[in-house]
Amino acid sequence: MKKLLFLINSLNGGGAEKVLVDMVNALDKERYDITVETLINDGIYVNALNENIHYKSIIKVKSKGLRKLFSYLIQFIIPPSIVYKLFIRGDYDVETAYLEGAPLKLISASDSHARKLTWVHIDLYNYDHNTKLFKSTAHNAECYKRFDKIICVSGEVEKMFLKKFGEFNNTQVQYNVLDEVEILKKSEEECELSPSNGLRFVTVGRLAHQKGYDRLIDVFARLRSEGITPELIILGQGPDRGELEKQIKSAGLDNVKLMGFQKNPYKYIASSDVFICSSRAEGFSTVATEAILLGKPIVTTDCAGMHDLLGDSEYGLITENDENALYEGIKAIINDKNLLEHYREQATKRREYFKKETRIKEIEHLLNEG
Repeated sequence: MKKLLFLINSLNGGGAEKVLVDMVNALDKERYDITVETLINDGIYVNALNENIHYKSIIKVKSKGLRKLFSYLIQFIIPPSIVYKLFIRGDYDVETAYLEGAPLKLISASDSHARKLTWVHIDLYNYDHNTKLFKSTAHNAECYKRFDKIICVSGEVEKMFLKKFGEFNNTQVQYNVLDEVEILKKSEEECELSPSNGLRFVTVGRLAHQKGYDRLIDVFARLRSEGITPELIILGQGPDRGELEKQIKSAGLDNVKLMGFQKNPYKYIASSDVFICSSRAEGFSTVATEAILLGKPIVTTDCAGMHDLLGDSEYGLITENDENALYEGIKAIINDKNLLEHYREQATKRREYFKKETRIKEIEHLLNEG
C-alpha cells in the first residue's frame, strides 16, 4: 500500500480545497494510505474527508491572532527544512504540495526518499499572490526544480508557468477530479429561491477582486438602465463584500442578490438558467466545471482553463476579458433563446468528458509512476 501525503494551507471553502477532498475521497482505499495535512487547522471541508483518510495540521490554536503569528513564523521566519522535520516528515512514498506558496516551499525542503509532486492551480505569470514567500523568481523556480512532477490544472496554466520560470521538462496538464454523483445528488435538494419570472443567472466564488464581481454588477446596472432586469445570484464570501453591497445599493439593483457562502451551491446552480464566470483570472474553474456537470449554459470571460473546458466557445460562450465584452455576451444570451438552448445542449454533451472515473484513473497512474 502506497503512503501518500497532500499538504495544503487549509480546507476552507476554495476551489482547490474542494477538489483535493473530492480527489482523495475517490482514491482506492485498498491501494493508498492517505494523509491530508494543513498549515492551519481550519475549514469547512475537514469534516468532508472520508474516515479512512488521516488528517493532521501544523497550527492547531483557535485564536486568530496566534494563528496569524504562527503562520507568519512558519512561512517567513523559520527555515522550511526545520518546519518540514518538525511537523511534516513521515514515512511517505509520495509527498504532494497541493497549492502554490507555503506548501510548495515546505515540501521542497524535504530530504526524504519520497517522490515529490506539486500542483499549480493559477496563472503564475499574471496572478501570483505568493511572491513575498520567495526571495526572488529564481528562488521560486529552484523550489519547483526539487519536484519530480509539476501538475498544471489547465493548458493555459502550464503555458504561463513555463513563461514565468523558463524550461521545465516535467510539467503535465491534469484536469481536476470532481464528484459528479455528489454534485447531482445535492443539486436535487429543495432550493429556497422563489420561481423567477425571467432568466436567472448565478455565479459562485470568493468575493475578491480576482473574481470580477465589481464589473459583473456594473454589467447588470447597465442592463437595468436599458429596462432589462434578469436576476443575478452571487454565492460566496470574501473581503470585497462590503464594497459590493454598496455598489448594488447605489445602482438600485434589487434583482442582484449576495447570498454569502453556501454549503450546497449546487441547488442554486440547478435552480438557475445560466452560470456566469466574470473572473479576471482563474486556473481551471472548479465551479464552472460543476455547472457543466449540471448541464447549465455558461457565459465566461477568457481566463485560464476556459478553453480547456469549453473549447473555442463550442460548449459555452467565452467573451474577451473585459466588462464590455462580458456585457455583450450576457445580453446575447438574454436576447437569443436559440443561443441559450444551444449552449444548454452543448453543456449536456460536454459533461461526459469530466466524469470522476476518467480523472481518477489518470491521477492513480500519476501516483504510481516512478
